Parts: sequence; C-alpha cells; structure tokens
Amino acid sequence: MVLSRRQGPFFSPTNAGEQRYKGLETAVGVMISPMVCVYGNTAWYRSRFGEFVIETDPPIAPSYVVNRGATVRPRANIEAVFSVKHISAVQTDRDKSSSQLLLG
Repeated sequence: MVLSRRQGPFFSPTNAGEQRYKGLETAVGVMISPMVCVYGNTAWYRSRFGEFVIETDPPIAPSYVVNRGATVRPRANIEAVFSVKHISAVQTDRDKSSSQLLLG
C-alpha cells in the first residue's frame, strides 16, 4: 500500500506493509437550479498501520475529511467548479498514539 509521509513542508510516497482501514463515507448533492449544483461529502476513518516496508517517517492518517463545493454552468459549454476541503488532525507517530499534526 502506498501512503503519504511528511518530509518538512512536503509529502512523498512510502510503502506500508500492513494497514487496517475502516470507515464510513457519505455524500449529498442538490440541484439549486438548472445552472447550479451544490455538494458535500464527509469520510470518517479509523486507520491502523502494522510494520512498514520502508522504515521512514510515519504516514499521514487523518480521522476525517470534509469536502464541499458547487458547480456552476452558465452555458452548456462552460462549467466552473468551486471546492473546499478540510482534513482533520492526523496521526504522525509510529506507535499509533495520540500525537497530532494539524493540516488543512
């Protein structure tokens, strides 16, 4: 499994040997008018990691992610999409304890 790990201000991929990933995701979209649609979705995660193949910084594992936005179509061939994403605090330590790093 390929995960993201933090290296200073950047994120890079790393491999994980084992991951238990449970969660729930929900979404809703509403057509306000023929030209405007709004949406929102939320995902809650309970990630647990086993031994890593590459022993580096721990992966980024948020507790939840919330997306919301709108699509506007003023004409048939023109579309604008507005989107906002919020990512919860994330687990960043190797022993899976409550150490947190705030993102988003």
